[in-house]
Amino acid sequence: MSDKNFIEESEKYLMNTYARQPVAFVKGHGVTLVDSDGKEYLDFLAGISVCSLGHSHPSIVAAIQNQAAELIHTSNLFHIPNQSKIARYLVDLSFGDKVFFCNSGAEANEGAIKLARRYQSKIAGKPEKKTILSFNNSFHGRTLATLAATGQEKYRDGFEPIPQGFIQVPYNDIDAVKNALDKDPAIGAILIEPIQAEGGVIPAKKEFMKELRKITYDRNIVLIFDEVQTGIGRTGKLFAYEHYDIAPDVMTLAKGLGGGIPIGAVVASEHFAKAFVPGTHASTFGGNHLATAVAIAVMKTILNDQLVDRAAATGEFIMKKLRDASLQEVKEVRGKGLLIGIELDKPAAPIISKMREKGFIIGSAGEKVIRLAPPLIVSEIHAAKLVNALIETIKAE
Repeated sequence: MSDKNFIEESEKYLMNTYARQPVAFVKGHGVTLVDSDGKEYLDFLAGISVCSLGHSHPSIVAAIQNQAAELIHTSNLFHIPNQSKIARYLVDLSFGDKVFFCNSGAEANEGAIKLARRYQSKIAGKPEKKTILSFNNSFHGRTLATLAATGQEKYRDGFEPIPQGFIQVPYNDIDAVKNALDKDPAIGAILIEPIQAEGGVIPAKKEFMKELRKITYDRNIVLIFDEVQTGIGRTGKLFAYEHYDIAPDVMTLAKGLGGGIPIGAVVASEHFAKAFVPGTHASTFGGNHLATAVAIAVMKTILNDQLVDRAAATGEFIMKKLRDASLQEVKEVRGKGLLIGIELDKPAAPIISKMREKGFIIGSAGEKVIRLAPPLIVSEIHAAKLVNALIETIKAE
């Protein structure tokens, strides 16, 4: 079936929730995708920071095949050996002590919001501290609560009434945070992305994060890091909080953790994790046998193949090449590791389309920002091809 047939079928049967590009991929290997007409593309989007090991990676294929032949799902009414194994990885390699598994980033953020509110109510004895402070331009998910936490009005349009108990202040502005805390004693948690990915790939400033951590300690406010997109090696550290020499109280993960298989996680230190007890939170599919088997394979491969260091080095290579090109159309190249934003003085969509025609898959993060988020296995050879084509395309468009 050709791309045209797939497109017609999609338009007939699927809800119109995506402005899909006119291509259907049917196969992949490494950093390469193949469409239904046999054309190959270098993938520099990785399913939006998801396919951390690229496509059809042997470790993921083996994990799926082996686990599917044994047991796929039983629910969390029973112990799941793979779940405790991947939880141990996350605990041993992070600040956390306990993990809750779910199916997506939005679910992870919902879980973190619930955990923070229940902590204030049942552990800290401050049930009035229900408000979640997040930041302008942020993105935390598509559920009603995570839309309420998201600092972009366009995502909330038409979905009112939005749940109450959420406020936003400017990102990287510690005075705005202090003012909000002074005015609203009901603020019990702060939810922040170390890098605002959907908001334009904007990193938090180190001094801002350090001061934010101090404030939340001093006022017993739960600090939640949304690492749905930045976690699992994406930024050149296993977790992006490591760039700031601090640790949050709670962290959410998803995307890269499953390498393409849906899984999300809430990681928390013991003091906050104990707010959840049986019956307070749950997920039928969360962390089932198959998803956690794949997550184990992903973590093992990332660590054994030193892909975090590779992400740091390759990301720096890409950003340096783009900066050195001194393109007048490029206002800024920013990011960390393999989460890179290229801010233009014109719309990004025509460049993304032209790059696809040339055999490169890239994305956007706002109208005028190109987003690069390739698999962590990407090489400098692949990166050089991408950069050369991108420079040529930006100049021509």
